[in-house]
Formats: sequence, C-alpha cells, structure tokens
Amino acid sequence: MKETNHDSVLSNPFSTGNGGVKFENLVGTTYLVALLNESIPRGLELGVTTEVSFQQRFSGATVDDIIVSSEDKGVIRKLFLQVKHNLIFSDAPSNTIFESVIKDAWHTFVNRFGNIFNIQFDKIGIVIGVYNANLDKDLQVILQWARSANNAGEYCTKVEKAKFSSNSKRKYLQIFRSQLTKAKGSIVTDEELWSFMKTLVVIHFDFDNTASSEKTNTLNSLLNLLVQRDIRVAHNLFDILRTAVEEKSSVAGTINRSQLVELLQNRGISIKNISSSKNYEQIFSMPKQNVYFTGRDKFFTKLVDSLQTMNAITLTQVIVGLGGVGKTQLAMEYAYRYKDQYDVIWWLNSEDDNTLFSDYIRFAKQINKFPDLEVTNEQLKDIAFEWLSSHKGWLLIFDNLNEWSEVETYLPKNILGHVLVTSRNQHLDRFSRTIPLDCFSPEESVTYLMTRTQLKRSKEVEELAAVLGNLPLALAHAAAYIKQKGKSFSSYLKMFKVHKLKLLDQSPELPDYDATVATTWNLSFSEVRDQSEVAVKLLYWISFTAPELIPRSLFEQNEIWSFDEFEVDNAISILLNYSLIDVDNEEQTLSIHRLVQEVIKYSMFSDLRGNYIIELATTIKDKFDYNTNDPKSWIYYEKWLPHILALITQAIEEKVLEQIVFFLVQKAGIFLLEHGRHLQGKELFENIIRWIEQMEEKREFVVTYRIAGLFTTFGTYLRDAGDYINSQKYIERGIQLNNEKESAGYEEIVAARVSLAETLMKRGCFSDALELLFYSLNLLNESDPLSSLKPSVLNLIAVSYRDKGILEMNSEDIDKAISYFDEALSILNEADNALNLEVAYILNNYGYLCIRLGCFEQAYEKCNRALQIEKQLIREDIPRLARIYNNLGMACRGLKQYEPSKKYFDLSIKYFSDSYGEGDYNVGLVLNSIGKLNWVTGDWAEAQTKLNEALLIFRRVLGDNHPNTQSTQRYLLAVQEKTTFQEYEDSRKNMN
Repeated sequence: MKETNHDSVLSNPFSTGNGGVKFENLVGTTYLVALLNESIPRGLELGVTTEVSFQQRFSGATVDDIIVSSEDKGVIRKLFLQVKHNLIFSDAPSNTIFESVIKDAWHTFVNRFGNIFNIQFDKIGIVIGVYNANLDKDLQVILQWARSANNAGEYCTKVEKAKFSSNSKRKYLQIFRSQLTKAKGSIVTDEELWSFMKTLVVIHFDFDNTASSEKTNTLNSLLNLLVQRDIRVAHNLFDILRTAVEEKSSVAGTINRSQLVELLQNRGISIKNISSSKNYEQIFSMPKQNVYFTGRDKFFTKLVDSLQTMNAITLTQVIVGLGGVGKTQLAMEYAYRYKDQYDVIWWLNSEDDNTLFSDYIRFAKQINKFPDLEVTNEQLKDIAFEWLSSHKGWLLIFDNLNEWSEVETYLPKNILGHVLVTSRNQHLDRFSRTIPLDCFSPEESVTYLMTRTQLKRSKEVEELAAVLGNLPLALAHAAAYIKQKGKSFSSYLKMFKVHKLKLLDQSPELPDYDATVATTWNLSFSEVRDQSEVAVKLLYWISFTAPELIPRSLFEQNEIWSFDEFEVDNAISILLNYSLIDVDNEEQTLSIHRLVQEVIKYSMFSDLRGNYIIELATTIKDKFDYNTNDPKSWIYYEKWLPHILALITQAIEEKVLEQIVFFLVQKAGIFLLEHGRHLQGKELFENIIRWIEQMEEKREFVVTYRIAGLFTTFGTYLRDAGDYINSQKYIERGIQLNNEKESAGYEEIVAARVSLAETLMKRGCFSDALELLFYSLNLLNESDPLSSLKPSVLNLIAVSYRDKGILEMNSEDIDKAISYFDEALSILNEADNALNLEVAYILNNYGYLCIRLGCFEQAYEKCNRALQIEKQLIREDIPRLARIYNNLGMACRGLKQYEPSKKYFDLSIKYFSDSYGEGDYNVGLVLNSIGKLNWVTGDWAEAQTKLNEALLIFRRVLGDNHPNTQSTQRYLLAVQEKTTFQEYEDSRKNMN
C-alpha cells in the first residue's frame, strides 16, 4: 500500500472532499474499526462484527455499497448499506437519486436478483452525511414505530393519528409509500410497507464537522486498540484502514477480522487481541435478575439502538417515567442481556447523595490496582474517575437519579463507556437522550399476570390489567397476592373494586420490587408538598377527573382557582420532575395514571374530597355552555365530557349531594341523549337515580324540585329504550316535583309535559297526549308567544294527530297533522331558521306522514331535505339520522327504488344498533322495514327472518297488544302464506 503523509492525516483524516466516494470510504473505514473492535455494527441491534464487504452487486444485492455481517449466538445478521453523502428524502418527480435508492432497496428486500436478504434478521441501511433535523426527529420515529408495532394496521393507524403523529411523520410515510409503489410497479400494501419500514435504518455519519464526536470516538477506539497508545500511530492506522476500503471497493472484495489483523501486522502495527483480552474475570455488580421480566420489546429496541452503536451522542441514555413503571427492571434486563458486551458493569443506587457516593467508592475499590495502599475516599473517587477516562467497555447504571448535577462529578467529559440512568425527572432530556417509559401494553399485562400466577387466561385477567392501569408495580403486587393467598383473578378483582389501594398497600414478598404502590409515590408527594402549594392543589384536582386529555384551560385563574399562569407552569414543571403527570404541549393537555389518582384520593380526608369535587364541578360548569342547536358548542363540550362523567362517579362514591353535581348530570345526560350515546347516558342516569333513591330510602337525602329535571330526562331515556311504563312513572314524578316549586318557570312546566306527552303517544294514548300538548301550547301563547319551544310543541301535536289518524284511518286527524306541521315550519322559516335542527326533525316527521299516505315523492323530498340539514350540522352517527335513513328507505321502497332503499335501511340499522344495542325497539322498527322490502321483492325467506326478529323485539319491549306487535304478526302470517305484498295491501283496503 502507498504510504500517506501523516501531517495531512493529522490535519483532517476524515476529509470528504467534494465527492461522495470519499464519504463512502470513510463510512467503510468506520465499519472496519467496528470489525477490529469486535463490536456491534452501527445499524444492527445484536452481534459482533465478523466481516465487511464492498460493491457486491454481482451477488444479487442491489444495495451493495457496503455489506456488514455480524454474528450472535450462531445467528448471522447482515446490514446492506447504500451510502449517499447528501440525500433528499422526497417523492418529487425530479428526485431521481432517492427514487433509485428506494428502488434498489426494494429489490434487495424482495430478493429480486437472488436469495440474499433474510427479512427476520437483516437490515437495509441508508447512510447520509448531511444532517437533517426532521429526519432525526420524525423519520427515525416512524421507523422505530414500525419496529415496535405488532402489525401493519397498528403501525399505519399510529402514524395517521394526530394524537401520536404529526404532518411531517405522515409526509415521510407517504413518501416511502409512493416510492415503494414506483419500485414495485403496483400499489404497495400496508403489510409490505410496514415490513419494509421495519427493516430500514437511516444512519447519519458526521465527518464534515471539524469538531465531530464521530471522529473523536473513532480515533479513541483506535487508540484503545493499540498496544502502545500513540495518536500518530492511531492516525496512521486509520489511513491504512481507509486505503484497505478503497482497494476492497475496487475489486468488490470482502475482509474479515483475521485478514485485517494480518494486514496491520504486516504494516508493523500491533493491536490488542480483543478475544483473548476478555479471559480475565469480569467486574459485575448488579441486583438479582428478575426472572419474571416480560415484554418491553419496543422500549428495549430503543435502548439497544441508543447504546449499542459507536455514536458518542448515545453513550449516555436516560430512562424516565413514573415510579413503579419498570425503569429499574428495564435497566437491569439490559445489563444482563448484554453482559458479554462489557468488561465492567456496576450498579449505583442514586436515590440520595450518600448512597450514590458509597456505591461509587465500592466501584473504585473494585478497580483499584493497588488495594494494599491506604487511600482516602476522595482519592478512591479520583482513581475511579481516572479509570473511566482511560478505559472503555464499561457500563455504569445510575438508578433513580433525581438531578443531573448529582452525577456530573462522577463522570468524565470524554465518556468511553456507557452510562444508563433511570429517573422520574422528565427534565433530564436537557442533558441526555431519554426514553420515556410507559406502562405495559394490555397484552403484556395479561402475559405478566398469567406467568406470575400460573393461572389461565380469562376475561377477568384482562379486566384486572385494565383497572390496575397496566402499571407493572401494581401488577406485581396483585400477582404476588393472588399466588400467595391462593386467589383467582375473579376473586382478586372483586376485592380490588371494594378495597382498591388498601389492597395494593399490602407488602407481599416481591423479587422484582421492594415497595408498595402507595409508598412508591408517597415520597414524591411529600417532596412536591415541600416545593409548591399550587402543584399539590393541581394534583388534588386532577385526581377526580378522567386520567387523560385534561385541558390545561381547567387551571385558568378565576374565583375558585386563584393561581396565575406562571404559578401553574411552575407547578407542572415540578410534577414533571417526578413523572407524576405527562404533558402534551401540542394538544395543551395533561394526563395522570389512574392509580396515582387513587393514591392521592386515598391520602385525603373525606370532607376534603367532597370540597374538591364541588370546586372542580363549579369550575367545569363555567367552562362550557352546551347548546342543542349549536354544533360548535358540541365539539367544545365533548372534550370536557369524560371529566364530567368521572367527576359524577366520584360524587356518587363520596355522597356529594350538591345541586352543582345534579346540574352536570342533567347536562351530560342531554348531550349523550342527543348524540346517540344512549347506552352510556342510560347507565349514567340509572346510577344517579338508583343512588338518589337509596339515599332517599335511608332518609339521608330529601328529593326536591331542584332535581326534577333528572327524573324527566331519565324518563326520556327509558322512552327511547321502549320502556314506556317506567318512562311515564319517572316523568310524572318530575312533574310532581316541579309542582312543589313555588315559582316554576313556564319552560320547565312545558318541557316536562311535552316529554310525558311523547311517552303517552308511544303508548297509543293520543287523547291524553294531545291534552298535555294543547295545555303546553296555551301556556306558551300566554307567557311568550315567540317562544323557541312553540315549533317543537306544534310538531308533536302534528305527530300525535298523524299517528292517531293512521291508526284509526281518520282523514280529519290527518288533515290536522298536515296543518300543524305546516304551522311549525312556517314559524321557523319566518325566524330565518331554515338550517335549524328542529326544521329537520319536523320535515322527517312530515315525511313519514307522506309515506303512510302513499305520497312517496313528497316523502323522499322532505326526508332528503331533513338529511341535508342534519349532515351540515352534525356528525353522521346518531339516532336522529338513523330515523331519517329509515324513512328514506321506506320512501324509496314505495318508489320501487329497491337498491337505494336497502342502502338506507342498512345505514339506519347500523346507527340504531351502535347507539342503542341490537335488541332495541328502534332496531325492531328497521327490521320490520327491511322485512317488508324483502317481501315486496319476493325474497320470502329473508322477509320471514327479518319480520320474526322484529316481532321478538316488539313482544319483549312493547308487549303483545301494542299496534306495532300486532301489525308485524299480520305481516309475518301473510309472508308465511306466500301472500304478495300487493295482495295484502289490497285486502287491507277492502276490509276498511
């Protein structure tokens, strides 16, 4: 080989010049250093570098600039590298270079020109020399997501979700989807995209910056390889390696370590025999390994990506997270799995200064070459510091560190080994790269519980994992208790629902944790109390909300929350020091683990809990103004709804019988009712009404007119569920309570009576319903002739006359119905409310009358107009749309447009089923409609099936004597006798 001018090498041996070939040679040289070091090659997760090949396209590898092989426990892994000094990642038509890179990568990935790529073990790498912050921030993230995802659907969904992703991440995925489609020649599937992204790594080598840590580390690695450390020899060694790369590239060659060592020996350079140097006894001081360690694949991959590389930026790694989330366990598992990669591994308990110093001195004594000499602790500290400065192959683990300043005095600036830190303090990201550790995934939780307890999988184990919030510490306690006490998942779950934190505050023997859930966090709470009154109150408040997506606007200054924005920001920062909360700065929300909430509440006196519930309820009440006819208010209300429901649940548990709580129940109930979440709303009201009745029975609470609205709204829910008898019962009780009020407003009186009238109409009691409706109409005319309630009352009068007229075949009632529909629409049109939801509601009711009169074109026109109004104002998944679709289906059936009819019925039954459940009365109505459609089209078997399903629902919900039950029985009998629909209709007309 040609000798190189050492002075020029010393000036900048890493110079890339202006071309990509020099950069490619430098990258290849770096991998030869890894080959000499017998280290894990950058870009692969496991294995010692065994050989490096160059320009291997002849072997079938289209990604062939450099191919690096590693071996781990007999498994060969390969890294196929495409090297481009400056590469733009885009799908622009003019970007032919990137298109060519991805095309070559795809051909290697699918083994187009030979079976050389193993998708299970191998990686495809793109090496770049020009740093791009977006690549580092966003592309690397979506590549990591691909490696940690369980399937293609999960991966693509996560990238597309705004909560987890960003426009830049979505753009990168789209770029790769587009380029891979070009390379494949047809549309790439989600499965293919995910599989490719899992195997892809993008690596940045910084050789352009004169102060590059890349260069410093490479030279340090070479110095450590030399028997005699000499910087000039190290530079010469680098130049020899670089020349070897050039020669191997020119002949498409491969080189292994023995060949490389022989080459260096021939040049008079002696290096350490790394393999034989590992025969001495390893220094290893660690807690006992956790034999129950479970899952954590995606976090482990991140940790390995960070530490098992030659990049100085990642020589220090911090795992941050809530106490009990498993930070210590992850660090321990890394140390045990990669034990063979280090000469020294030392564990330092960093919870306080004294313990940290003591563990560091123990480490110093272990590496002290002259143990017989008397030295002070400070001298021992210096010995350890100097040793760390001059040796590599070590790993120090600082467990439970509070502040970075506490560890700085123990570490040299030029770190040759690895440092792993666990901490609750999320602000350590200012000093090192961090891995925020979350709780187990639901599947990891279930696996852990089953492994620890040796019990079989069941619904109860899944529910137990959920109620424990997938927190590893809580799961460990539960599993230990179940095992030691001989419990089942079901019995433990029942105990937990009653005793909660009392159960988790027990102290079973745990090999993997040495503290209970409560004690783990109580120290953090105590330290927070010493630092900030605001942080304490913020924690107290959010212990009663839903655990996620808590709006920061909850803490805007007002009469109850007296702290200003600066105080709140400081409080949040303090809580982040202990990972007691998480913050989403983009969404401006906070989150807290559900068990942290329980521990905080568990620490309060009962009176204090009640006071905070009232404070929070009053504050949340002032945050929204829900308006039925204002869709903008719906979106705003939606984000508060989970917190309102959580607060109501807490109020029930704490027996907070305050008007503000009942107000929130009423508002939440109406919102859920009007937005199709009928089952959720019904459950809410069942819980609150049952609670009120129990308290009333115990004489602990006196029911007054103040909660009359709760009974009326509950009656509405029961009516929609087809429970007309109980609906009437609760609405009448609401009216009775309102009558006790000395000055009840006319709107309250009208609303309750109108609701009762609707229930009576469903029961077929039209005369009683009309009496209530006309009473309400007269009251409105006397009190407020322009009341916004008037069109609604007129609409219900029209509906009552409509249904009565249809049932009794009375044309006079039909005419009255038409008159009242027209009057209601006229009032709304005059008020310039053409897009009002009430207009849509009336039009749909009017359309149904047209259907029953056989005026199908008019029916379709009215119902379609109602649909367009609704679609402009609300989302397409609530029952009021389902009712319109049902009417449109009937109108199209009458017009003999059977395909659109079926489409509308399918939409209707889906929305009703989603909102109310498959056995709901409304589902029965649509099944009846579909059965008649099948009947009309001559599909006798399907008609019989659907009508029978409808009949079963009607019998259960309405009883045998209800008109809907009886008419469906007649339809079913006619179908069974193969009477055509037209024959049936004609016979009914003749009978009348």
